[in-house]
Amino acid sequence: MRPVVKGKLDFEVSTPIKFGGPEGFLAPGELFVASACTCYMAAFFAVAEGARLNYEDFTCRAKGTVEALEAKGFRFTRIDLYPELTIGNDEEEEWATRVLEMSKKNCLVTNSITGEVILNPTIHVKGK
Repeated sequence: MRPVVKGKLDFEVSTPIKFGGPEGFLAPGELFVASACTCYMAAFFAVAEGARLNYEDFTCRAKGTVEALEAKGFRFTRIDLYPELTIGNDEEEEWATRVLEMSKKNCLVTNSITGEVILNPTIHVKGK
């Protein structure tokens, strides 16, 4: 399958390997989880800038939990976000935690998900 988003990146999507799809392609569920993760990251960059948070590095990964629901088929019931933030000093840690939480509240995609979205942040202090 080749979804078309006018004027945007062209990529191929397939059925998940678990359901007979070929290797090497993104599956729709992977895009769903990636959408939550990248939206959270975009929200973080905007919130951190507005909050004047000084940070050294920021990454995020995500994991989705799928469950079979009676009479409803399969559904994502939970997405765990694992943001990792490196800050310059201890004094910024409380503010950094708040910025990470505010970012989740400002994320369109995670706010649109009916299952749980859990934030599992890790904050590193440079030099520690």
